[in-house]
Amino acid sequence: MDDYFSGNKNEKDRSTGQHVDSPGSKDPRGFCEEMYPKTLIFGIICVLFGIISGAGEFFTKSNIVTSAALIVFIVAVLVYCNLMRKARYKYIK
Repeated sequence: MDDYFSGNKNEKDRSTGQHVDSPGSKDPRGFCEEMYPKTLIFGIICVLFGIISGAGEFFTKSNIVTSAALIVFIVAVLVYCNLMRKARYKYIK
């Protein structure tokens, strides 16, 4: 696992065990460290969206709760994609 995060240009392929070049990666460990809390928050939002949508469909016939949760979810997806793109340019390309 240390070879994977070391940032060496001569890393091992996990499936074959042979060394491969990874020319696009500057700092994969930095990318993981920056994206971990953001991915955790995004995952929590996804789970909450599922719970709210399921509860909204099961307990209420109003689509307002489901629609509001869907809007929050779409905004969260767009924000997460933007953060991922910025981190990719900073750490990968």
